[in-house]
Amino acid sequence: MGLPRGEDSDPAAENLSQQAHRRLIGVLGFCLPILLYIFAGLLPTAGLPSWRVLSSVSAYYYTGGVAVFIGVLFALALFLLTYRGYKGVIADRVLGFVGGSAALLVALFPTTAPRGLVGPSWWSRWMAVLHYASAVTLFVSFILFAIWLFRKSNVPRRGDRPLEKRRRDDICLACGIVMIVSVLWAASSVVTHAAIFWPESIAIIAFAVSWLTKGEIHKPAIRMMRTLRQRMRGAPAPVVLGVLLTTRLVIPSSAPVEQTEQGRRPPATLVASFDGLGVGLQGPHGRWEGRNPSDNSLAVGPDYVVQIVNTRIAIFRKNGAIVYGPVPTNSLFKGFGGACEAHNNGDAVVRYDQLANRWLIVMPVFTRSPERPDQPGMWQAQPQGGAYVSPPGVAGQPGPAAPLFVPPTVPPAPPEPPDTARRVRPPRPPEEKGPYSMCYAVSTSADPLGSYYRYEFLRPLFPDYPRPAVWPDGYYVPTSTGDEVIQKHACVADRRHMLLGEPATEQCVVIDGVNFLNNADLDGQGLPPEGAPNVILAAGGAQLHGDFDADGISAWQFSVNWTDPSQTRVSGLQKIAVAPYHYLCDGQLTTCVRQPGTDQHLDAQGDKIMARVVYRNIKGRESVVAVHSVATRAGGGGVRWYEFTVEKDRSLQLRQQGTYAPDSLYRWMASPAIDRNGNIGIGYSFGGSPHFAGQRFAARLAGDRLGQLTLHETVLAEGEAPQTNTMRWEDYTQTAIDPSDDCTIWYVGDYLKKGALTYSTRIGAFRLCE
Repeated sequence: MGLPRGEDSDPAAENLSQQAHRRLIGVLGFCLPILLYIFAGLLPTAGLPSWRVLSSVSAYYYTGGVAVFIGVLFALALFLLTYRGYKGVIADRVLGFVGGSAALLVALFPTTAPRGLVGPSWWSRWMAVLHYASAVTLFVSFILFAIWLFRKSNVPRRGDRPLEKRRRDDICLACGIVMIVSVLWAASSVVTHAAIFWPESIAIIAFAVSWLTKGEIHKPAIRMMRTLRQRMRGAPAPVVLGVLLTTRLVIPSSAPVEQTEQGRRPPATLVASFDGLGVGLQGPHGRWEGRNPSDNSLAVGPDYVVQIVNTRIAIFRKNGAIVYGPVPTNSLFKGFGGACEAHNNGDAVVRYDQLANRWLIVMPVFTRSPERPDQPGMWQAQPQGGAYVSPPGVAGQPGPAAPLFVPPTVPPAPPEPPDTARRVRPPRPPEEKGPYSMCYAVSTSADPLGSYYRYEFLRPLFPDYPRPAVWPDGYYVPTSTGDEVIQKHACVADRRHMLLGEPATEQCVVIDGVNFLNNADLDGQGLPPEGAPNVILAAGGAQLHGDFDADGISAWQFSVNWTDPSQTRVSGLQKIAVAPYHYLCDGQLTTCVRQPGTDQHLDAQGDKIMARVVYRNIKGRESVVAVHSVATRAGGGGVRWYEFTVEKDRSLQLRQQGTYAPDSLYRWMASPAIDRNGNIGIGYSFGGSPHFAGQRFAARLAGDRLGQLTLHETVLAEGEAPQTNTMRWEDYTQTAIDPSDDCTIWYVGDYLKKGALTYSTRIGAFRLCE
């Protein structure tokens, strides 16, 4: 397919012209007055006082600090003249050129020599005038950068901008005001004949702070302090001193396992590509209605592709033709009653159970129901073992299999104009004190347009972010109690009885002090040994504790006992040693992925092992593949991936690992799959200036060198516009293996079309095996 568009450009240079470029300019400005004073003191000049402040910054041209004065101004001029700023914002380059030119003139044409010194014989009054005019022009450019360009945003309303952006704007405005006051103070010397070193120095420092703020210098500084704090935690004073003196305060890098170039094999074959749920999609039952962030879920059967995004579901043929939807996901529970029919809160996920040729849809209910006598009491971790049993939400469930609700066909509607109005939400009614719910719909056949058995189970804990996994003895569904609580609950539903449409139960265990959990999801027809426990994985570290670095992956074994829930067990923690890593963007709900043409950055969910964790048994060799997003040595983001083997005692052993980071851009929010030959394919979001966020795919063949994605990256969707709202980018992307050949890997993720205000999704299929 050749190189993707823009790949022949130098992404590192693009990044340098942005944050690193700004930081370098800021550091130079910050250091200038300090270095001038120090070098003038160390290298005194006859006729000038030693270790005394001179009348102006420019007067240091005639001291031992002349090399610093000229060198810093030349370097500053170079950086300003080559500063490109945001793509398409010509004012950045024009003002950079003006400021850089002024810095050169200030350096080349010195001010009048201080009293007691004789200036060069060729000096004349017009040169002094040129010097002062250039200095004024330089400071004016500094002021305009701070109060105008650095505060620009393509999000018109200040209140709609991220809090971090608003804070940066406030600092830059304050710096601009300080510079204006300082320049006026210095100008008053025309009348007072007072020294101007201090107002000049204050203006230069304010200029430096504005550039350092725009360059987000606080982020690496905060990371360094957190790293230091973690290393010193609980240590005695001598150890603290040793850390201060010797430690490298840097972000732990995945450098030892980073793959810094593209694979040499040809890209994977793209066999299907079409838009799924997203902006402008019109189906037989309505137009897509959605919101950010997208919770992208995809499953593939013999003939159909089922996609769920947030609160909508749609069914496509494999050629992209939409045959059902988009409709609210709780349409699956029409006539069922209870919370599953009444509420449609989003986060629903679809899986195809290839072992039974059935569809599984799992839908959480985030709205508490009214109190009821059979609701479960509060759950908590039980070190002694055992599981809680979730009560059924609907009496007599599942009842007879119900046909899929098909709403009337809706004629195509004309495109709606962009909705930019700000609405005031009506007052929320008082929250009920009853339980939450988890809803399951299991098809009766391989036809997603057929009938379903429906189940509702009551839970006392908030059932956020479900990530179901198919396993022979159950449907495993880990969930999160909430973003502000380091607690997760891992549940399993009785697959055998659900497939038969019989009464079934759900069991849950609570695990404290862990990151988001992911259960192993089985690919293919190769089964684990009979009775083998399911595997749970989580990333190390703990974002809520400010611990963004780790060198291990956490693993547990989940064994369910359907006869006696007190015997259900989650094994003790196994920490698997891996190469050190740092969460990309410091984890969830924070942003760092840059976009061209906007100050709005994207989040990366860097604290999570992403869905799916994939299990595959090939001729008795059991493998588990997992991925997450990490910071890279080049300053971007990479896909860290692992393959573990399952040992006879069911523990995991690291077989290979790698961080896919072929340049300084961002690859994040990945999802893996393993085909029948053991080839590994990974889809992921891709972006970073100068690229809008889109979707790509990389892979390796089973026999290739370990730790490498050996197939060249394939472009599934090129982004055409930035996401400018303040919501998250995506919560996850999704892969699925096609059961018809156990070879084709399907994948879905977001991108924005040109001029769009919100996302489209692109569904693609790749083939690695013959």
